[in-house]
Amino acid sequence: RGSRPDKRRAQAMEASAHVNSLAARARILRALPGQLTAAKLADPAASLAAVRALDAFCLTAADAIDANDAASRADRDAIDESSEALDRFVAHVERACEPRGAGDLASKAAAATLLGRCARDCAPRRFVTSLARWGERLQGLVKPDKSSDATVAAVAAARAMCEILRRAGAMMDVPGVRKEAATVVQRALPSILAWLDDEESGPAAASASLDFIKAALVGHPAALRPRADALERSLVRAVYSRDADAAVRDAAHSCVAMFPRIGSAPAANAGGAPADSARAWSSTCRRALIAVHANLDVALEGAEPMNAGASSKAKLMPAGEEPPPPLGFDAATSIDGVNGRPSSPVALRRAIAMLRVIASMLRAALPTGASAPVPAELILATARRTLDCDGAGAAAAPGLPAIALRVETLAALPDAHVAAADVVVALVECGGVAMTALAGPIARLVDSCLRRGDGSGRRKEGGVGGGVGGESNAPALMPEIVLLDGPTGKMPMLAMDAPAALAAAASSARAREADAAVAQQFIDGVVVPGAV
Repeated sequence: RGSRPDKRRAQAMEASAHVNSLAARARILRALPGQLTAAKLADPAASLAAVRALDAFCLTAADAIDANDAASRADRDAIDESSEALDRFVAHVERACEPRGAGDLASKAAAATLLGRCARDCAPRRFVTSLARWGERLQGLVKPDKSSDATVAAVAAARAMCEILRRAGAMMDVPGVRKEAATVVQRALPSILAWLDDEESGPAAASASLDFIKAALVGHPAALRPRADALERSLVRAVYSRDADAAVRDAAHSCVAMFPRIGSAPAANAGGAPADSARAWSSTCRRALIAVHANLDVALEGAEPMNAGASSKAKLMPAGEEPPPPLGFDAATSIDGVNGRPSSPVALRRAIAMLRVIASMLRAALPTGASAPVPAELILATARRTLDCDGAGAAAAPGLPAIALRVETLAALPDAHVAAADVVVALVECGGVAMTALAGPIARLVDSCLRRGDGSGRRKEGGVGGGVGGESNAPALMPEIVLLDGPTGKMPMLAMDAPAALAAAASSARAREADAAVAQQFIDGVVVPGAV
């Protein structure tokens, strides 16, 4: 009885060694085509089991070992049998991916997933010789019968193409791989952009489209250059889309941030222009900053002084110089209409999207070792403008009444503050020691934000929500939300009685004087590591 556990352990080890042996791979591969018929491929459980078998036993890498390197003649024969069995298995999967072949869309989707696994894990020799054939077979599923419908088979084929592009991106020095990968990208891109522009395609198609674009931007940016304008328009439209899934929007932000890898000029279709990623990065960043200011002009109208951000806009668009085309070209116009103007909440949401794009751009790496000039002062000024708006109404000019922001805009303002703060974090991470010259403005901005929000979560003494005149035992001032007549109808505003408002104003003035004194001491004592 005492030896029974040892015997079971020995049997388990023997079974594991048998299953993972070279000879077992050939037997499993020979059995798979008979099990993966069109009917069984349409069954999600059967297709998932086949994918797990490929991953668990490394079946698609059965010919990765050279037969000449085998330890014995039996192993050499097993490797040869595995290679032949893998040939038959791959041929079976390719036939299952035929657009006009037997089986429904579900079976073709499962076959495309299996083909993507083969492209990811097969031996380099097999991948190089099969790249063009696999790309053509999957292209038939992405765009069957000259249509671009985002069927389940087309989405699965697009994800399989992502596996091909990622694998090809690591083998660009192999003769023929660059050309065949570029062909795969350029043939599939029209259908991919059509899915991204069509809001009825669904989040699965949009996610697959962005994964394909990201794989192409990382590994094959030159292949996207002939259609750079259409790609930029579709990406910005996806960023601005209100109904897009959160994951889809995040993926779109990442793709727009990596768009300068193409290196094309932003003005027109620059298929023959020389690749200059650094110049394209600066141009894209400038256009994104212009988009942020343009949307903030609409979103924060009535909540900031007149000509807010005027100095930054003058530097971004100098007088007498033709301004660059807007980021995304006519993407915003196609959503709003020719003479349309976005509402305040929509404009603020677009400004938030552009701030997130800028933060992603500061964190993304360029494909070359060349450094790109970063407009740090303009980026910081844009973040400061966003963070300075606290939602309170401000008169556009002396003598004019203050106009309250819409409730939807006020609700989205915290997201704008978070996005602007993230831009500052990304800027400091990107610049490092080079940001020493802006250490003072950044410290003042951070100090202002912490003092405005109190940073600790506790209410300050005095002011709204504290004791009158700084007395801790005084009753708290509780502002009341009332509906008052505004230029567009009833609008929610904060209201307090007159004595409480005067007491709060006096306490707030004393607090501002104390804060200014402490802030000056804080600024004078700032020491930046590495500063000369």
